[in-house]
Amino acid sequence: MPAYTQPSAGLVVTFHRDDEEVDHATAPTGERALKAALLMLAKQDFLQDGDVLRCVADDVDGKPLPPPRSRPKQ
Repeated sequence: MPAYTQPSAGLVVTFHRDDEEVDHATAPTGERALKAALLMLAKQDFLQDGDVLRCVADDVDGKPLPPPRSRPKQ
């Protein structure tokens, strides 16, 4: 069975400070989105109360991703 990819699908990572977008990046996978987010944080000299790092699905309506699943306790 052939697999089809959507080149426009992915994740958009944004960093906001004082309700203004400071930085943004698009990533095809969650691992790449994590790397982009870490690089955005590393570029900042300091973090302020109220800074927001957001990751949303790059689809038609830009809905937020579901929260991560919790791991079962052992």
